[in-house]
Amino acid sequence: MAETSLDGGSYEIIRKRLETQGTELKEKLLHLNGLRQDVFGGVSTELITTDRIVTENNCLPQDMISLGAGVFIFGYNVHMGLRSKVEVKDVFAVYCYDAQEHSFAPSSHASMESKEFLEDFDYLYRYYKKTTFVSVLEDNETPLPAFIPLLRGDPDFVSVKPLDDAEADAEIEVKWHKPGQVPYKRGMKNNRVDIAVFADNGKELSAPAFVTFYFPPNQKRTYDGNGRIAEVRYDPPELQSEPADPTITFKRAWTDKYAYTDKGEFKGWERTQGDKSHKFSRHGARVIEEDDAGRPLRGEVIDYRLKPVKTGLPEVVHVPLGKFVKYSYSGPDDLLGKVKLCADKTCSN
Repeated sequence: MAETSLDGGSYEIIRKRLETQGTELKEKLLHLNGLRQDVFGGVSTELITTDRIVTENNCLPQDMISLGAGVFIFGYNVHMGLRSKVEVKDVFAVYCYDAQEHSFAPSSHASMESKEFLEDFDYLYRYYKKTTFVSVLEDNETPLPAFIPLLRGDPDFVSVKPLDDAEADAEIEVKWHKPGQVPYKRGMKNNRVDIAVFADNGKELSAPAFVTFYFPPNQKRTYDGNGRIAEVRYDPPELQSEPADPTITFKRAWTDKYAYTDKGEFKGWERTQGDKSHKFSRHGARVIEEDDAGRPLRGEVIDYRLKPVKTGLPEVVHVPLGKFVKYSYSGPDDLLGKVKLCADKTCSN
């Protein structure tokens, strides 16, 4: 009971001390802010009211911009389901703010009704099904909606998630693509995913930027039920005849199988090359000693280098660096451990 009382008393002392220091800091900040306003002036910000913008379809709000005179453009993304045509009202809404009533009412704006903008919008959403609205930029008081259309790739394997930021930022997630048929090119296969980024206000088009992903055609990948990579077969017989770019695609004569803990943490992989197999730790060291639980105790650091060839793809080979690491564990439930560089192969240091 005495120990409990002491802990409780210590907590109260520390809590009161922090509260006192917090109050003093707040007073100093208020005083400093008052001095700043005396020199530079200032306008206090406070919530006047709240209002709700109702759209025709369920949507994910993305961005808004004020054009002055109480006119606002709201942008959002909707899932259209079976509908094939996306209209401007499915992505943008123009509202006018009444300062007296503190409410929004539907309105219109010439930039959303221009012939050029409507044609560009229709073309974009008609031919690029994965188009995602990101942000409304402002250039000389003219709204510039930013778009990210998928130019090439499988829409079911590409996800564009706009980020809540003042800039036109988005998170792009691309799942592994198998070689696909190039449209209108019989017999030609495609190993790329191309995504464009540009802004368009109906009068001005920004210079487009492109994000490209290349998937080596000589790799066969398998994923588990949680979407984690489970196996990579490099240069399997059925893919060796696939055309590949030799400047960025290399030959590896092995298969990797990846391992995870029950919590989904990456443990390492097992590499099979011919009739030999080697385990690798999660740091990429080739395991040379394990404990009874199959956890790595010592490993050798491996480098990968290209072996010159006269024809075909350059071949990747293992090069031991003569450096070693050792692992230590906090207990039987620790499956990852801590790694440390050794002075020599024995790791006796």
